[in-house]
Amino acid sequence: MAVELFAKPARVGSAVPYHQDNGYFNLTPPDALTFWLALDDSTVENGCVYYARGSHRQGLLPHKASLVPGNSWGLAERPDPSQLDEVPGIIRRGSSILHHCCLLHRSDRNLSDRPRRGLLMVFKGAHCLVNTAGMEIYLAAAKALQEHVARQNANATA
Repeated sequence: MAVELFAKPARVGSAVPYHQDNGYFNLTPPDALTFWLALDDSTVENGCVYYARGSHRQGLLPHKASLVPGNSWGLAERPDPSQLDEVPGIIRRGSSILHHCCLLHRSDRNLSDRPRRGLLMVFKGAHCLVNTAGMEIYLAAAKALQEHVARQNANATA
């Protein structure tokens, strides 16, 4: 369904808020998996992904525009971390992680001198359909992010 390169440069990459990939995909039923292939070691220091074990069983939760450049979508309400069974995705270069499209996950900023890059591939069931109402909400949020970034850039050059 999709192939993307995620890159958190050394000491630059932003934090990514809690989200579910199906908040972007809007698939019904939510039968999709994200495959993450580490191109660099993924560590706590360089902003690894944190996965909330078992959270996919909740189904798709409400999302809203995050206004985080490069990460347009996040949960509408931030979950209480003490209520989550979070697991850091610490893996070596060349290793991979596979997660369900409704699994809650997030990442921190890259505080290290090393980049954290990963090749991401999304696979969905051939029977999945796109929920058009959900997709319209997401596209509006993506547009809001673009406008927010344009305003920031305009203010920075003024």
